[in-house]
Amino acid sequence: MVIRGIKAADSLNRQSIILGLFKATDMFISFYITRLVFSYIGESSLYGVWLTIISILNWFNIVDFGIANGLRNNLADLLAKNRIQDAKAMVSTAYALLFKAVLAAIILISAVQLLIDWNTALGVETSVLPGKTVSLLFCIMIPAFLLRLWLTTINAVAYARQDAELGMLVQLLSNVMILVMILTIPDIEGGGSLLALGIIYSGSYLLVGVSVNYLLFLRRYADIAPSIRCIRKAYYPALMGVSFKFFLIQAAGVIMFTTDNMIITQVLGASEVVSYQLTYKIFSLTTIVAGIILTPVWSAFTHAYAHNDVSFITKTLRRLISYMVPLFFAVVVLILISPGLIRLWIGAEIPIPLYLRLFTGLFVLVSTWNAIFAYFLNGVHKLTLQLITSTIGAAVNIPVSVVLAHSFGNAGVILGTSVSLLPFTIFGTIQALQVISDLKNTKMRNHSTEQEDSP
Repeated sequence: MVIRGIKAADSLNRQSIILGLFKATDMFISFYITRLVFSYIGESSLYGVWLTIISILNWFNIVDFGIANGLRNNLADLLAKNRIQDAKAMVSTAYALLFKAVLAAIILISAVQLLIDWNTALGVETSVLPGKTVSLLFCIMIPAFLLRLWLTTINAVAYARQDAELGMLVQLLSNVMILVMILTIPDIEGGGSLLALGIIYSGSYLLVGVSVNYLLFLRRYADIAPSIRCIRKAYYPALMGVSFKFFLIQAAGVIMFTTDNMIITQVLGASEVVSYQLTYKIFSLTTIVAGIILTPVWSAFTHAYAHNDVSFITKTLRRLISYMVPLFFAVVVLILISPGLIRLWIGAEIPIPLYLRLFTGLFVLVSTWNAIFAYFLNGVHKLTLQLITSTIGAAVNIPVSVVLAHSFGNAGVILGTSVSLLPFTIFGTIQALQVISDLKNTKMRNHSTEQEDSP
């Protein structure tokens, strides 16, 4: 058991190093893309509309109904027990289920969005953005985004195989392609620039997604590659049982994390989205580092739990919690220097209020603390409390954010999101500690029983 724990720790360290290299490259490219897009669109309100459109597309992440996360947990369990044929059937069934959901969502969402007056919904005049431009943009991007959601099921497979760096590779390659294509397109004024960007993003998502799935299942994951012949309806309950809880948690997360731009647009105007998103992206430097560390541990916790490796779980959680100290100091530094960083990055003077920096820093600390315990509880299949606290958070997020936006401007919206996270901050931490205590007690009882039974 000690040897297994050492190997698991070495695997986490290796993945974190590779993830760090991939993520650093992706971060640099992503920040450069943001500057290019800002310069390419050239109009603050129009750029705010683009950011809002991207956030609306992120709402549709719930269309996977938690199937990817359900696959990640179930597949990690099967692989830990070396049940390769069952793992192949699980992957095949998950891909089939998610494809049906995505296909239905493409038809339904594409039809419904045509009925919406997007200029009114986004608070932008037709002089800035011609009518029906956003609807046309969604007709391009919704199918692409949802098919990308289906294709990124490969990430769940990679995480379950403890190849978290390969999941990061999909995002990195997509951003590389987006960057190359943006650098080659001519300047287009008004709504045409949004349509050009929509085509670039959509094409990049699909081409990279198809290529990565084909190559990984051809070679590295050939033993568990999806096949129509291996689809098993008997696996629906295993996937959908835990997946439904993941779906509800994801739906709550969508409300808490991806409605901010729409709230700001409706309450304060699309131009206020710009300073909010640029500040959020600067502070995401810290969450990116946290993500590099946390991404591999979910499935590592699942493997450790399956082997009752309490020592690995305890040491890993302690190490993760210790990282909150340097994170705090990093947040303080960003609060002080972020206006200068944004000016250097974007090449334009964007006012960044102190409240916005303070409340974004608070959000980073709260959300990272929550992520540590959420990843652990997800890995050991303890989802009910997270579901309850997420539902409470989602219920209060929008009204609290709207009220605080009237008092603090766009800074109030990120403060409202932090407030909605507090139930899990308190009760999720307590539950995680209780789970570990139960594991230790169970292991002690089993050890005592073994001693009593030995001659």
